[in-house]
Amino acid sequence: MEMSSSNNNKQWEFIKQMFEELVKYQSKQNKRISELEEFMNEIRALLAEE
Repeated sequence: MEMSSSNNNKQWEFIKQMFEELVKYQSKQNKRISELEEFMNEIRALLAEE
C-alpha cells in the first residue's frame, strides 16, 4: 500500500508540473497573439491613412 501511495503522489506531482508548464505556455501564446493584434491594428491604421 505504501508503494502505491508514493507512486500516486509522483504521478500527481508530474501532472501538476505539466499543467503549470501548459499555463506558462498558454500565457506566452496569449501575449504573442495580443502583440500580433496590435501590429495588425497599426497596419490597418496606416492603410486607412492612404
